[in-house]
This record gives sequence, structure tokens and C-alpha cells, in this order.
Amino acid sequence: MIREFQTADTKQVMQIWLNGNEDAHPFISKKYWCSNFSMVQEQLLQAEVFVYEKDGIIRGFIGITDGYIAGIFVDRKCRSCGIGKHLLEYVKQTHSTLSLGVYQKNKRAVSFYLREGFSILLEELDEATGETEYTMIWKEKWEMTNVWEQLYEAANSVLKSKMVSGCIETGQVAAALMTKSGNIYTGICIDTACSLGMCAERNAIAHMLTCGESEIRKLAVVMSDGTMSLPCGACCEFMMQLGQWAGKIEILIDYQKAEVKQLKDLFPNWWGTYNTRGDKNENTIGKVG
Repeated sequence: MIREFQTADTKQVMQIWLNGNEDAHPFISKKYWCSNFSMVQEQLLQAEVFVYEKDGIIRGFIGITDGYIAGIFVDRKCRSCGIGKHLLEYVKQTHSTLSLGVYQKNKRAVSFYLREGFSILLEELDEATGETEYTMIWKEKWEMTNVWEQLYEAANSVLKSKMVSGCIETGQVAAALMTKSGNIYTGICIDTACSLGMCAERNAIAHMLTCGESEIRKLAVVMSDGTMSLPCGACCEFMMQLGQWAGKIEILIDYQKAEVKQLKDLFPNWWGTYNTRGDKNENTIGKVG
């Protein structure tokens, strides 16, 4: 089972980290890893970390920050069992691009990432160790089975203009979103003769919230002619207030070109902040700037 890291996992995770680095990097002094132990432990609490757990014991973990994989580590007793691949596939579901750094001499890791679709972007010297390091990158392939295809089709399936009354028209724009759990929710726009209407994006979000979920990973908004639409300012603001992760929501910009951007790129310099629970700070609600 893959789940989010908890503070109580720290001891197990850090031991796996230390063992993994010592085993994978015999060309680097063990003192180097020991000297960085405390710093990494502090960073662990700030990064996005997922652990692979079986029978109540953590067998491996992956750490990621803004699409950069800080590392994949598997317990010594469980290597070559597919755990690293499972962890990598897990984060691929919520990212269209991933990058990482790996030492050239760590041939086993380099081969693993090449098999998993990564390519070497550049080669440079790591001044801290004096070793050559590769920067590797993975980009989501645009395939018919791709989740963006599913979202585009889901939005199209509810895209149907209808005059409800002389004052209300619906369905000229449709939205489909995918949540953290992989579920897809749709919504259509509601246009009224006054300002009481609602965008398709917020209707899809309302559908999601009604079903008990709140974390969006991907969003596609389709116009009546089949082209993509960007969320309006109100919808961007609504999504940003959902949680501290919201800036990473991926939005389909161009279906034909497979162009995707994150919400934080469309809505930079957001005014709000979050506390450590991920909730909106009470002293910032309603304030501008």
C-alpha cells in the first residue's frame, strides 16, 4: 500500500535512506551521508513523501518537490521486487513532467530510470562529492489511453447546449477534473439573465465536494467547438483556496498540442497563505495583498 508519509515514519524512512545511499554509492564516503543525515531529516518533513507499506512495515519511499524526485529508496530486503517502480508510477499519475539527479557511477539507478522512460538532459560535476551527476527528465506521453484523453472525452460527454427557460441556458462549456484518488467529476456552465450563473469548473468542483473529495490533480475545460478554455479568475481563486497543493493543479491548455500548465502559472502571486494544516489562515481571509 502506498500512502502519505507521517511524522511517526521518520525513523524507518531515514534508516532506509541511509542504507540506500551507502549501498548505491560505494564511490562516496559513508561519512558524507552521515554528515547530511540531520539536514535531510529536516527536509523530509517539508517535502512531499509517499511510503510503500506492507504488513505495517515501510518497505520503501519516494520524495518529491515541485516535480523533482529527491530520491526513491527501498529497504535492503525488498529490492528488485518492483517497489521502486510502483512508487514511481504513483507519482507519474499526478505529474506530467518529472526530473531527478543521479550519479553517473550509479549504473543500476541510471538503467532503471532509462527503462522507466527518463532521458538524460545534462551532465555536470557535483562539487560536494566530486562525482559526475546526470540530470534526467521524464515527460508524460500523449497517448489515446492518457488521462487527458479521458478528461477531454468526459467533458465532451456532457457538453450539450440547452435552453432551460427564457432566462437560463446550460451546457455551452463543460469541465472534467481528476482527483487525487483518480476519480473524474464533470460539470457544465449555467448562464442566466443576471449574474447568478456558474462556470463549468465550479460545478465540477461542487460535484467533487458533494462526493466527499477535495484534492484536484488535473482539469480540462472544453468549449462548444471542442477547443480548450482557461478557467476564469473566479474559478482560479476558488481552486487556490482548496488547499496548499492547489498551485500544482494541471490544466489542459491545448488538446492538439498536448500543452499543459499548472494553476500557479496561470494565477501567479496569489494573495493567500496557509497554515501547517493546509487550512486558510483566519487572519488572511478577506484581506487583499
